[in-house]
Amino acid sequence: METTKRRRGKMQGANIYIFIACLVLNVSCFGQGANAEKEYTIKFYKSKDNNSSHLIIDAYHLETPMERCPAFYYVNNIIINKEGKLETKFLRVLPGKFMIEASFISKQSKRIKKLNIQKGDSIRVVFFLKDDSSPLHPNGLQDIVVPNKE
Repeated sequence: METTKRRRGKMQGANIYIFIACLVLNVSCFGQGANAEKEYTIKFYKSKDNNSSHLIIDAYHLETPMERCPAFYYVNNIIINKEGKLETKFLRVLPGKFMIEASFISKQSKRIKKLNIQKGDSIRVVFFLKDDSSPLHPNGLQDIVVPNKE
């Protein structure tokens, strides 16, 4: 009787360790997969006054999502952050449909083709920009001429 109880106790203890190990492995794999697929997030809020609409745009690195990324922002093909500063852009907008894009040198551009903003909406868009390994010049360095030092 005693040996059977001990075996059951040891089996339950081993099962708990196996369960915890599987849980930790699943959580770590899930976290990596989620970052690899995320291009942007959109969060909808209501403005305090229902008469104004706001658009808030920000960018982060996809590989390190807690690190901000400099970016050029385009709203309906109008450049908003032409300096590419590390800053969140707050825009007061009229209700309507918007195309929003974020890009930067050596990053893949991300675009939201249709974002509908209604009266009283405050919408926060966060882009996660992925590194782009393609060369800046499509044909390499063929057009660069280095002068002779004479």
